[in-house]
Amino acid sequence: MAQRLRDAGLKVAEVDGWKSRANNSGGNFYPKGFVVHHTAGAGPSAGKAPSLNICIYGRSDLAGPLCNIYMDYEGTVYTIAAGSANHAGYPDGGNYKGMTGNSTAWGLEIEHPGTYPLEPERATLAQRAVAAIIKGTCDESMVCYHAEWTRQKIDLATAPPASTFRAEVAKFLAGKPQEDEMGYPPWFWDWADWYLTTNRDPAKRPKGAPEKIPDWAWTGLDEIKTIGNRYGMIQGERDWIVWYNGGKKGDRPNVPSTIPERWWPDQKFTAQQK
Repeated sequence: MAQRLRDAGLKVAEVDGWKSRANNSGGNFYPKGFVVHHTAGAGPSAGKAPSLNICIYGRSDLAGPLCNIYMDYEGTVYTIAAGSANHAGYPDGGNYKGMTGNSTAWGLEIEHPGTYPLEPERATLAQRAVAAIIKGTCDESMVCYHAEWTRQKIDLATAPPASTFRAEVAKFLAGKPQEDEMGYPPWFWDWADWYLTTNRDPAKRPKGAPEKIPDWAWTGLDEIKTIGNRYGMIQGERDWIVWYNGGKKGDRPNVPSTIPERWWPDQKFTAQQK
């Protein structure tokens, strides 16, 4: 489960004991679909993950775990339980598309009070997370909001309509990690800039980039290199050439310690123009 989420480009935190955690000692879990929730907990001022412990250990009136995966305010996805979790209860009429309760559905809790619009960025991360978990088991039609599962609930309130959520899940199931017009999530551009134009200081690595960079991101990086070779210099190369041709005065620009081969012909050409 954690690896699936990482492969989808998500930042993942593994909670201790998640692989064996369940509300039924690990048995009788046959998920056919997915139910999406919001925590209805405290707002961001309470910290990045105010409901995390409740989702793991439960409440006085409901034993944990209360979800399989959980998303904090910063977009990190936590693996809570590999087995059945107490998140949905019984659906209205006893059946929702063949799902009859917690033992038949995965559950995601998004940290959100439900009193203002869910941030589009986190909605997209949630869609990617759901797609990562259900891929190979079912399609987007088996994903629902808790409010669709039972009229007693309102979540996901103030989020995109459930039909929109499912449509985006379908895109990710089809292998289309689209968040912007170029087809890449925002963290990709920050990571690519850090990787290609700096000395790759680990302390300055973009926080939004996953620990394990997925294969599609490396392919995208190769495309950026190809475009750069074809159409000209990036800002980092320009800064380095000015510094190098100027006698290396002042601080060295924040560029790779090993200068890319294609930068040297540009440096020599510009030096000859003086």
